[in-house]
Amino acid sequence: MNIKEAKAIPLLELLARLGHKPTHTRGSAIWYRSPLRGENTPSFKVDAIKNVWFDFGLGRGGTNIDLVQALYGEDTRRTLGRIADLVNGLVAPLELMPTVPIPREVSVPEIIGNREIADQRLVQYLLRERHIPIDLARVYLRELEYRVGERTYTALGFQNRSGGFELRNSIWKGCIGRKDITTFEQPERKDLVAFEGVFDFLSALAFHASTTPSANVLVLNSVAMVERAGEYIATREIDRITTYFDHDEAGARARARLLELHANVRVHDGSGLYQGHNDFNDFWKTLSRQR
Repeated sequence: MNIKEAKAIPLLELLARLGHKPTHTRGSAIWYRSPLRGENTPSFKVDAIKNVWFDFGLGRGGTNIDLVQALYGEDTRRTLGRIADLVNGLVAPLELMPTVPIPREVSVPEIIGNREIADQRLVQYLLRERHIPIDLARVYLRELEYRVGERTYTALGFQNRSGGFELRNSIWKGCIGRKDITTFEQPERKDLVAFEGVFDFLSALAFHASTTPSANVLVLNSVAMVERAGEYIATREIDRITTYFDHDEAGARARARLLELHANVRVHDGSGLYQGHNDFNDFWKTLSRQR
């Protein structure tokens, strides 16, 4: 996991995995009793849209990384590993600071609309920023309307195996529901292609001028999900995996981990196709502009 990926994890999800529940909400501000100290009156605010926090009792705030560093007192490298383990459920939450009982449950981001993509802001985001044909996008993505407190928002939704949705629009990315991988199975095939994110997957389909994959497909939705991907692959009769991960350290680590988990399976690095580009979507956008 790298810094960009760690910062993209919804703070609400990270706090839930650390064992903390909100006490109340006001618009996009969601309030907690501080996880950094004991208190009776909630003074720890999370901005669910900007994905940042501020502890008014301490006079400090920041991102996911800043919070986990403050909790565990570790350097950035260890903190990124800690966040990945928390997301994967590999470590137990810290012992909670003493607090009074939470008086009531409050709403966290919830889906209030699920429909075919029609919002022109989302259509333009797909076409102009991602170069994904709208007809292809409609096969795999939904237009979701969701509520945070009293405000509503619209984003593209990509469903995962656990029923959660990865959310994307031009200014925000996040997740509603449980974080998990997404799979598309071809039972008669023993090969699998793996992508980091949905736009890499859709770019590959667009590149091959297809709407249906010819092999089993696995989308991590975050490189932090590589362990879960390994568990899934172990349940399938797969003899070849081709990875289309980012050209960065996190992508290399994810591929190496799959190789460790499945030493008896051929793991091929397919990222040479887009050498010189960060990921498949960057490659596809460049290719599209040249046509």
